Amino acid sequence: MTGAPLPLLLAGGMLDDVHTEIGLVTQVGLTIKHDIPIVESCSPLHENGLAIRQAAIEAATLRLCLMLMSTGARVPGAIRLRLVAGAVPRALSRSAG
Repeated sequence: MTGAPLPLLLAGGMLDDVHTEIGLVTQVGLTIKHDIPIVESCSPLHENGLAIRQAAIEAATLRLCLMLMSTGARVPGAIRLRLVAGAVPRALSRSAG
């Protein structure tokens, strides 16, 4: 989870923006959305005799394509939201005026 707030802090402290907060909550939801099916896929593999680590790797490999497609569809939407009028970061609006 530090992968999202760290660049925001380095870009001028945009963590107090409502759009950023919505994006972070969405990211948490997306992470949970990906984790649940991995666990559900991992359990039967482990019950069939695979070591827990190997079962987790196998389950994550099976779900990787779906995770990438879901995330890939979300990123352009987040960029678009960020570029909409009124969603200009304060750091950029201060430097422009």
